[in-house]
Amino acid sequence: MNAKILLVGCGYWGKNWYNTIKNSEYELVGVVDSNPITKVDVPLFEDIGLVDIDYNHIILSIPPENIKSTLDKINLNLSNILIEKPCGLSKKDVNSFGEFYPGFIFLSSPEYKYIKNNINIIGNPIYFNSFRASMGPRIRTDVSILEDYLIHDLYIFMGLFGNDIDVNNVFVSHKFEEPVKEDTISLGLISGGVRADMFSSWWYPMKDRKIVIVGEKGSFIWKNEQLFFYNGYYDKINGVDENRNVGYNLENGDVEEVSFDKSESNLELELKDFIEKKSHSVSASDVWNLIEEIKNEF
Repeated sequence: MNAKILLVGCGYWGKNWYNTIKNSEYELVGVVDSNPITKVDVPLFEDIGLVDIDYNHIILSIPPENIKSTLDKINLNLSNILIEKPCGLSKKDVNSFGEFYPGFIFLSSPEYKYIKNNINIIGNPIYFNSFRASMGPRIRTDVSILEDYLIHDLYIFMGLFGNDIDVNNVFVSHKFEEPVKEDTISLGLISGGVRADMFSSWWYPMKDRKIVIVGEKGSFIWKNEQLFFYNGYYDKINGVDENRNVGYNLENGDVEEVSFDKSESNLELELKDFIEKKSHSVSASDVWNLIEEIKNEF
């Protein structure tokens, strides 16, 4: 079946979808937006109720409070609808929508897929540390930093280590005036034997994204668009080593960059996964269950 995609929303993130679909093997048949922020050279509609062309896939890149009313006007299999994160404003929202395709972009990235498929090379995972912060480029009023930035690290953590997660500690800060919500969060989670420490903020002087996953036999360092493997670890010994480490000897290793074919962006890879129905191991409902547990600790 030839993918005929209708893009609903052509704003801050929707413009990226517009350019990605236009440059793909798939057909962008139309855009729904009353005021797109980029020039559109396909049929443009002010409201989805006015669409009079054929389509078989939809990408919703609209404010989360408008998703429910938009879905009510769509007669299409939900598996053919991608909803951008955070996919709604509550667990109740997400559960009412049905089984749509969540826009969890980093689950389509080569870095995530490599870690997922090769997690055994670091031995038993011990620690997950994430940092995702910047100064802008925009401050949202509909959701907080939790649903805007930190949600990425939540679904990555859940994709790697499952849904059985305990919320250990939460710290939030609110330095903007209303209606802007919480702007900074520091979060501690535990899943099995893996402890996670996560930090996200809109108050940081440069854009920075980093995830470090430490295991008993090595570590992954995922920084922006690069992935590294460090093969150093502590080896249990009897007695004392030459550095006077008691009971453990540090096996110094090398940091090696993992190479990928970067000819396609993460958004292009996500588009392919969506059209080819490559399901994620994490659902929007899973993520929102955890988000609401975290928000209960605010």
